[in-house]
Amino acid sequence: MKVKKHSQRELNKVFTFIILLDLVLKGKAQVDIARELKWSKQRTNYWIRQLEEEAFIQLETRTSTKIYCITPKGKKLLTWSKEAPKWEVFLHHVGLKFPILESTSKFDSLEWKDVPLKNWIKKVLKYQHIDGKFSIERNPDNLIIWCQEHVGVDHYKLFFESIKDTLLFADNLQTKYQVRLGSPVLYRKPHFGINEPIIARINEHVQVTGPEEWIESSPFPGSIEFFDPIRIMQYLRMPNKIEGCEKILHEIADQMKIFGDGMREHMKLISFLQELAISLKKVADSLQTTTQLKKE
Repeated sequence: MKVKKHSQRELNKVFTFIILLDLVLKGKAQVDIARELKWSKQRTNYWIRQLEEEAFIQLETRTSTKIYCITPKGKKLLTWSKEAPKWEVFLHHVGLKFPILESTSKFDSLEWKDVPLKNWIKKVLKYQHIDGKFSIERNPDNLIIWCQEHVGVDHYKLFFESIKDTLLFADNLQTKYQVRLGSPVLYRKPHFGINEPIIARINEHVQVTGPEEWIESSPFPGSIEFFDPIRIMQYLRMPNKIEGCEKILHEIADQMKIFGDGMREHMKLISFLQELAISLKKVADSLQTTTQLKKE
């Protein structure tokens, strides 16, 4: 995975700001924040000063206990982070490649734009159709039709609709311009993405690129894109999974507490039995000594 610019520092800064702003919003004083986060006084002072310099908070009470309030700018940042789970999936970069079996002068005379490449010239056409916008690329043997972006909540439905719209557009293109196309194939992997509000701010400093996902400002700031639709759904379900894990951990903690209480009672019983065994041994030794003295 490649991380461009000073990413880790900026990521830590943004998420630390969000944690602190949430505590300030709850009315926590600076000493309470240090105690809750288990931070030193110096560390807490440093981050509070950073928030003040960025105009996210301002001092409200000047006493021995410093109390801050959130500025409109701070509320905006906190709102972005709270709205992060309310995303919709977008799908773009869906293209079908059709072999050109037969062309016509009517089709060739369209306003194609030549784009010089390394060994050949690609012809590009932006086409406004009644069913939406499509981008067309053409080389000597093939026609590539790119579908407009689709937005929704079901990633499989979005992919189906994109393919359906592209095939319908290809049929209309053949009818209107008497061009004959062959059976299509998917040209490249489609991009499944979400627009995450907090990532839009992180995008000002960070661009992350991986083999199956990336974070950048294209097609718009704050977009996270995946090649695999399963991965994006896993990403969206992370808050629920974390909440489920927390619930399980709480249940385990309660069970461990009961187990711990039982073990303590068990150890008390063992200690009592050990003391009882020692006392009985002492009594037995005393009786044995008394019996021997009587015999003598």
